[in-house]
Amino acid sequence: MKRNRSFHCLWVGQTMANLGDSFFILAMVTLIYQMTGLTLVAALFPLFRVIAVSMSGTVAPLLFGRFHLQRILFMSQASQTVLLAVVVILVFLHGKIEGMIPLLLVLTFVISFLDGWTTPTRNALVPRLVEDGELVEANSLLSTMDQIALLTGWSVGGGILSVMSEAELLSLTWILFAVSTVSTLFIKDRSKVEPKRSSGRWNQIKSGWVNIWNSPAVRIVTAIDLLIVLGAGIWTGAVILVFVNQVLHKGAFWWGIINTGYFAGTMVAGFVILSISKWVSKHIVASMAIGLTGMVLFTFSFSFTTLPWLALTLITLLGPMFQIRRVAQQTILQRNTTNETYPEIASAHYTMLNILYAVSVLLMGYVTDVLGVRYVYWITTIFYILCLILIPQLHRLIKSQAQSSKESR
Repeated sequence: MKRNRSFHCLWVGQTMANLGDSFFILAMVTLIYQMTGLTLVAALFPLFRVIAVSMSGTVAPLLFGRFHLQRILFMSQASQTVLLAVVVILVFLHGKIEGMIPLLLVLTFVISFLDGWTTPTRNALVPRLVEDGELVEANSLLSTMDQIALLTGWSVGGGILSVMSEAELLSLTWILFAVSTVSTLFIKDRSKVEPKRSSGRWNQIKSGWVNIWNSPAVRIVTAIDLLIVLGAGIWTGAVILVFVNQVLHKGAFWWGIINTGYFAGTMVAGFVILSISKWVSKHIVASMAIGLTGMVLFTFSFSFTTLPWLALTLITLLGPMFQIRRVAQQTILQRNTTNETYPEIASAHYTMLNILYAVSVLLMGYVTDVLGVRYVYWITTIFYILCLILIPQLHRLIKSQAQSSKESR
C-alpha cells in the first residue's frame, strides 16, 4: 500500500476536505451568530447539514448507477469548492449581511447535500484501491486521519478565528477543498466495475436498503452500528458539559480537557491498529468484540466517577475501543459485499446513521434534562451490551461464509 498512489491521493484529499469541513462549520456558526445574535438561528446550521446529508444519501444510488465512483467524488468535491467560493465572495463583499443569512443557509444546505455523497463513495472506493489484506490498514489510516482532522479543525480553527476574520477562515477552507478536488483527479479505480442501472429509479434508491436486509452479516453489522449511534448523543459537547458541571463539579477547562482526551485516545489507537493490522485482519470479529467490551466497561465506569482525572483516563481509554470497533466493523462490511453492491449499501448505511444520530442528540438531551446525566450513560451501556450479544451470531455467519467459500473453490 506504500506505493499505492491512488489510495494516498484519496487519503490526502479526504483529510484536507475533513479539515476544511471543520473550519467551515466553525466559521459559519460563528458568523451567523454574530450577525443575528440568536442561538436558534446558529443552531439551524448543523440541523440543515443533517437534513441535507440524509436526503443526499437517499438519492446517491441514482448516481452510483450512472457514474464511476471516482467521478462522483470529483463532482462532489468540485461542486462544493465552487459554492464555497460563492460563500467567501458574499462574506467579503458584505460587511453586514443580515439580509444574506437565508442565502447563506441555502448555500450551506446545498454544500452539505453534495457532501453527503463523499463518505459512502470514499468507503466504497477503498476495497477497489487496496488488496483485501490491506483493508484494516487502509480503514485505520482513514479513520485516524478523520479524527485528527476533526480535532485539529476545531482546536486550530478556534485559534485562527482569534487572529483572523470568519471570511479569512472561509478562504482557507476554500483552499483545502480545492486541494481535495485536485487530488481526486489522480485516483484510478482499477476494479473495472462499470455502473449498472437498475430497472427504475425506485429500484435504484432502495437497492442499498434491500441488500443490507438480504445479507445476514451486513444486517447484523448495521444493527450494531445503529445501536451504537443511538447512544452517540452522550458524547456530544452539551451532555459532557453537563456531566463535568454536575458530576465532576468542574468548569469549561475540564470540559475541553475531557473532550480532547477522547480524540487523543482515538488517534493513538489508530496508529496502534496500523502496527497490528495483520492480527486485526485475521481476527476481525474478535477485534470488534474487544472494542465493544471496552466500550461497555469504560462507559459504565465513567458514569460513576466523580474524580476529574479518572474521568479523563476512562474517556481516553474509550477512544481506542471505539476505534478498533469502527475499523473492524468497516472492514467486515467491505468484505461481505461486492464492489458492485457496496456503494449503495454504504449510502443507505450512512443515511441511517445520520438520521439516528440526530435522534440520539435530541433523545439524550431530553433524558439528561428529565432523569439526570448519569442515566444517559447507563442507557448507552445497555445499547453496547446488546451489540455484544449479537457478536456470536456474527462470528458464526462469517465463519460459515468462509467455510462455504473454501468448499466452492
